[in-house]
Amino acid sequence: MSIVDRREIRFGEDAVRAAVAASPEAAATLGLPAIPPDAVRFLPAEHRIELLYGVGSGMADFPVSAESLGALLVGYCCRHRIALPRGARKAIRIGRDAAVLAFELSVPPVRRPQPAMPSPRGTR
Repeated sequence: MSIVDRREIRFGEDAVRAAVAASPEAAATLGLPAIPPDAVRFLPAEHRIELLYGVGSGMADFPVSAESLGALLVGYCCRHRIALPRGARKAIRIGRDAAVLAFELSVPPVRRPQPAMPSPRGTR
């Protein structure tokens, strides 16, 4: 049986907004405006979020898939030196009030070394 390391990093609305604002290149590749979003709407049933930006007297929403958000958040963690397990399976879940990066790493158990067999007495 292997050892399993499971970790989760939860990004609430403020954390998602901060990650998007701190990732202008990634945001641009998603077609997002060059300003921080005003709000985040989590849509777990649709496996995505919507970033909301104030436009004039209204709001414009930009849908972002869970996979795209996951890539942006992993990049954000790397740039901010948040430790992520290498070689782990990665997943993202969208909850009603947060996005969660989940990691699972299976490590084989460490086996004790077998003692060396003593040499038989009387052999040359």
